[in-house]
Amino acid sequence: MTPEEYRDFPVNVSRAIQILLLVLYLAPGCATVSCKPISIVVAKKEERVVSELRPAGTRATPTGGMEEVQRQVRVREYWVQSKEQRWYRISEDKYEVTVPERSIEVCP
Repeated sequence: MTPEEYRDFPVNVSRAIQILLLVLYLAPGCATVSCKPISIVVAKKEERVVSELRPAGTRATPTGGMEEVQRQVRVREYWVQSKEQRWYRISEDKYEVTVPERSIEVCP
């Protein structure tokens, strides 16, 4: 090892440890994104309409800055209730083919 490499060695190890710690810190968050489906028997299905703020572009402010414009939109949500009285949100496609008293797979 040259003197220059030896001088930079602690910095490189320190950087590697920092990156490793960051990866270990963020890794559990990735596990929550994946779904482990469970099977439920549908007792009831329900279509709900909720109001949400959504981005609708940007506009110039009087001072010359830019700001995001939001608008209120109505959004459909599709829900099923299990025999155990728990509610699960599902996709529109799955909602259309779901029949009460039948079993489906949902993400808890």
